[in-house]
Amino acid sequence: MATKRKLIDEMNQIRDYFRRHSENDPLFIPQYQIAKQINDIVNDCDRLEIAEVKEIIRIFNTIIDTNYDNRSGWTDYQMHLTAVMKMDGFRTDWDNLGRFVINVGEQKI
Repeated sequence: MATKRKLIDEMNQIRDYFRRHSENDPLFIPQYQIAKQINDIVNDCDRLEIAEVKEIIRIFNTIIDTNYDNRSGWTDYQMHLTAVMKMDGFRTDWDNLGRFVINVGEQKI
């Protein structure tokens, strides 16, 4: 099983992938901007708390209203982010609109 640090390092590599591709393909710009903001939060925290997770979810879900490259790179980023949050005790899911949510007890946030 990967360590949290390894997952975060890989998230940074994926962010850099989005940055490189955004130079020639504008569909990668939203992914780069979102990954950069999220990675800044994740890189600055030893352990995510509910406030950081709520902010990550808010940032992440802004992609829904954009035109972006929704292929394997974005899926890989989602899986890494989900794993990091799980390591800090947060269960994640998707709602019926395709938004990323966290489960707190029976409630989805």
